[in-house]
Amino acid sequence: MQSEDPEVQYIFSLIPCYYANIIVCDIKDLPANNIHRIRKDCRAIQSEILCGKTTVIAKAISLYLEAHSKGLPKFHTADGIKQLIDCVNHLQIMLIFSNVDIGKVTDITDKYKIEKQAKVGAISPIEVVLKAGPTGMDSSNIELFQALKIQTKVMKNQLEIVNDSKVLVVGQKINLPEINIMKKFNIKPYIHVVQMKHIYLGGKIFGHEILKINETYIKSRVLAGLTNVASFSLQAAIPTKASAPHILMSGLQKLLGLKLHTGIDAGALKAGAGGAPSAHVAEEKGKDAGKDDKKAGGKDDKKAPAKDDKKGGKDDKKGKKEPEPEPEDNPEGDDYGGGMGDLFG
Repeated sequence: MQSEDPEVQYIFSLIPCYYANIIVCDIKDLPANNIHRIRKDCRAIQSEILCGKTTVIAKAISLYLEAHSKGLPKFHTADGIKQLIDCVNHLQIMLIFSNVDIGKVTDITDKYKIEKQAKVGAISPIEVVLKAGPTGMDSSNIELFQALKIQTKVMKNQLEIVNDSKVLVVGQKINLPEINIMKKFNIKPYIHVVQMKHIYLGGKIFGHEILKINETYIKSRVLAGLTNVASFSLQAAIPTKASAPHILMSGLQKLLGLKLHTGIDAGALKAGAGGAPSAHVAEEKGKDAGKDDKKAGGKDDKKAPAKDDKKGGKDDKKGKKEPEPEPEDNPEGDDYGGGMGDLFG
């Protein structure tokens, strides 16, 4: 039966058959203006937002389950809806009804963040550390640091922190001295955003951890698994599809290394023969032999002409003798070779 309470009837009407996904969110300390902006952006992707008291929402969901106990849609289950009722308790509740990818909804909610100062008695969600160095404050503010036992020194009438000092740790109760010094440094430890607690998906309740599962996350996990399988296969010497590329690459590297160091043709190695020098190595050897022949031939050519020239010079000297004078005809047999004395004698 439906209740006469208008709030219950409105909530009852927001759980129709065409909303398969329900996101349970906590909006504690989030301004109402941010919630209105989130509602407007979610309507653009065919999604609806519901805020209200937890008791009223739980009652509306219970009435929906009673009214459709025998005719629930395929994407709803009675057990899942009962678990949804338990999830809405003890929260400043906001429900997001949607049929689109949950990632699109989180993209909208993450845009609206607000930073706030801490309040006295609150629990610190983060760790706050003041780095060593100048603070930009004059010596009149030294009491703020002394209250937290932070060592400082005065340099040119300015306070400097001597060592890195922790102001807050996660889970620590915040007191007035911590708030005063964080205001001086403009540190806001609280970031208020829509906190997704539970996701009702396909008739089951999941934690907020599934929100990080996207295409990039799945790809990284698959690659990590393949890497582990390949590493195990290589260490255990068990060939698998994951380790086959690494085995082939390792064998090819060894084969190329053997070819480069020994000059053995890769085809001869594959055939199992003893191997002959590759064409490239033979060509290099032929070039080296040709260079040696040219060097040897050049030396012989230079030496041979020199010896021939020397021998030829000696032969020329020997061959160039003065010709003997021909005898003159002297029929009378007179002797004219007697000298000057014979001429005047």
